[in-house]
Amino acid sequence: MITNNNEQNNYLTTKSKFIEIVCEKEKVLINLNEVMYIERDARKVRFVTKGSEYASYISLASLIKRLPDNFVRCHTGYIVNMDYVVSIHSNYLVINDGYKISIGRTYKSAVTTWK
Repeated sequence: MITNNNEQNNYLTTKSKFIEIVCEKEKVLINLNEVMYIERDARKVRFVTKGSEYASYISLASLIKRLPDNFVRCHTGYIVNMDYVVSIHSNYLVINDGYKISIGRTYKSAVTTWK
């Protein structure tokens, strides 16, 4: 359970490699290089790494502005670390663990034009 729903208590400097969030009543520092994708789950946002998941209250819209360039918003509910994408299809992409993430029409050009 996450008790902090104040976005200002989530620490992320512009284009930093770490983010500090409040998860399970504790501050957690997450290495963004280890984040495969970020998923909106109702009011929470889940940071998914290979071995763990962390949840916090923060909006994807404010988060994407402060993430490094390898993070791309591909859907209303997802931000993906393109370093973990193994294939891109017409309406979904595949992360290296086999998980499929939909590509929304609004975000399709961002995914297909990513360098």
